[in-house]
Amino acid sequence: MSPLLLLLLNALAHSAQRRLYTTVDWTQPQYYTTSKLVAVGDKLVHFTRGNEGSLIHVFDTILQKWVSSREYVWMMDLGGWLHPQFYTPTCLVAVGSKVYIYVRGSSHSQIASYDVDTSAFATLPTFNFLRDVDGYTNAAFYKTIRAAAVGSSIYISARDNTGIRLASFNTITRGWSLLPTLSQFLSDAVWTQEQYYSTFQMLGKDTTLWLMMRGSAGVYLFSFDTEGNSWSFSGIPVITHFSDANGWGLPAYYPSFQMAAISTGLYIAARGSFGLVSFFYTIPTQVLSSVSIHTGYNDANGWNLDKYFRTVKITSCGDILLTWGRGTYLYQGIRLNTPAST
Repeated sequence: MSPLLLLLLNALAHSAQRRLYTTVDWTQPQYYTTSKLVAVGDKLVHFTRGNEGSLIHVFDTILQKWVSSREYVWMMDLGGWLHPQFYTPTCLVAVGSKVYIYVRGSSHSQIASYDVDTSAFATLPTFNFLRDVDGYTNAAFYKTIRAAAVGSSIYISARDNTGIRLASFNTITRGWSLLPTLSQFLSDAVWTQEQYYSTFQMLGKDTTLWLMMRGSAGVYLFSFDTEGNSWSFSGIPVITHFSDANGWGLPAYYPSFQMAAISTGLYIAARGSFGLVSFFYTIPTQVLSSVSIHTGYNDANGWNLDKYFRTVKITSCGDILLTWGRGTYLYQGIRLNTPAST
């Protein structure tokens, strides 16, 4: 969790409008794990689910104060949303002036929107995707559900025994589309193991979706062209440094795998015994290069404890790469110069 998110949650805890933020709610995973934060222009939108429904707060970064708070009777416990196969896949994505909340129900996928400018909340058309009958009561499947935006569309992906499933929601037409499946990562005997499926990541960059997952041999990177509706995998090197043979299948290391984008490519990073290790993939040339290890997050400094290594995050701000995490005494942050910022 970032220092900014901690600040926001602290402000939420002292808000006069916090009916959903009871002591009971915040100590149960069906509530606190749905806490999400996303930037929309110069505002930050915080979403969470409580037993009575959903709550949205908006923080204005220019005025430096909370400017709106809304509760909605959506995703209530009475509707079955207290079960992990439904609340766990909750995703938050920003497009234009709106935040879109994706959730998976037993028989359909559903998206709702919140307009930051008008404070209007709307439930949008559903789609028969990632259903219970398709096997998505299996944690190894529903825990791989990811969402990302490219242009005016939101893309939803997940792995099952047919490969990487993909669908899109057009925020202008409000129409869903089922897209081609990537026929990779098929073996349930392998890819239902947490050290692999939990590393699944997706992000949107320009007109392309980039997805990654770690296997026993290392990290696999693949892409989906949203204009041509086609997958690409060949020619992209496997990052073999992150193999099981090098120790990356251990519980203190694989939960930290993340991906971030800058103008010229992608960073793939994870915390290992010696610190944060990252690799850079230059998209135009398809060249993979290693980046130095940042030893501040190493095991010797206590980062191999669950309460610390799970807080290590990586994100990009323009062409600047930032990492942070909560350690024994304080938050530790690192600003990295990237090929585009040096």
